Amino acid sequence: MDNLPCGAIPSPVTKAPLHIYSLVLQYGLMEGDKLSDKAAPRIDTSKLFKASVDPSGTSKSWRLVNTEAWKRGMPASLASCLAFYEDCTEPVHSLPQTGKAFGTEASELTTVEHAFMLNTPRGWEAAGSCLPRECHLGFSFSAAQSVNCLVVQQGDDGFHAPALALQRRDGEEAAWSDVTAWSSIGGGRSKLAVGCPEPPAVPSASVSACRSDNVLFQECRVACKEGFGTLETSMLCVNGAWFVPQCWPLGSLLRVVLEEPVLLKPYWVVLDADLFTSDDCTGPIKMDGVAISSGEFVIKYANYHPKNAWDKDPSTSWASKGECEAAGSCWLGFRFYADPGPVRCVSLLHPPGVQYQARRISLQRLGRVGWEKVEPVTVRLLPEVKDEL
Repeated sequence: MDNLPCGAIPSPVTKAPLHIYSLVLQYGLMEGDKLSDKAAPRIDTSKLFKASVDPSGTSKSWRLVNTEAWKRGMPASLASCLAFYEDCTEPVHSLPQTGKAFGTEASELTTVEHAFMLNTPRGWEAAGSCLPRECHLGFSFSAAQSVNCLVVQQGDDGFHAPALALQRRDGEEAAWSDVTAWSSIGGGRSKLAVGCPEPPAVPSASVSACRSDNVLFQECRVACKEGFGTLETSMLCVNGAWFVPQCWPLGSLLRVVLEEPVLLKPYWVVLDADLFTSDDCTGPIKMDGVAISSGEFVIKYANYHPKNAWDKDPSTSWASKGECEAAGSCWLGFRFYADPGPVRCVSLLHPPGVQYQARRISLQRLGRVGWEKVEPVTVRLLPEVKDEL
């Protein structure tokens, strides 16, 4: 996803099975690369929708404006990439041949035009701080357009606007009017729409009992079919985009959870991990699938992806994203393409140093709803951890 241009249409939902939630806006996904126990965002739905004009109208001029500052006085990259959509399937072409980009003064080496150049990473960044409704980015089309969805790529925390409004005006001298306003927007790529589309189908599941608080928020119950499990039983539409839970074959998700020490810092590090069919740690299980984790440590020029723990190469490693501050907060796992069968032994090889090593772990696998503990199971932690005086 990170290599896709802002307006590109990502893979369909069935192509990204590594997450509790897939974020879809009729035409695709918008999500990270971690499996997380966090549910879709719970926010004050009474503040989600504001409109002063008919959202279905057309106009030549459209813009995005920040309605909230992230940090007062902090420079904010309102959008490094922006693409407007008419029907949430194909982007409206924002090219020199179709109109002109405009916006608040840009910082050095960025321009408003770069935000609409979908194959450049340069983008646009506001030259100064963005207090509420002080920064904007938009496009004036040669012909009137309808805009019902958009994709925006913002900066990280502290460099993005957490609340935005889509505006249009009916003439060059006319005042700008809010079409839709969104809140609780995170950094990075976001998909936003003027209203929730129809609830999408969930593979291997049924969807029912949908309720709606307003045009930008809906919630539906999701029940996986027999033989499948999930980590979340509801799907949400927030800011016009659906957070859709995934259903996987029962037992196809396995994870090794750090139980002790309760506080492990700076990181939990695993050089090699193995699963076995026998309690004497024989009969290695073929790792046919994708490695997952609670998150990995990221540093330039180094790689601590969870796949390193399952590659049978102790010269590579997985490291947790940061400190493990509570039992169960850090884990390493694997999503099998099919149920691997009974697992009776788990073996972990750590590097030297108790500050990187687990003292006690548990093995869990996907059940009908949520994680279930696997018992009995032999646990082998290497090197053996000895108490230090």
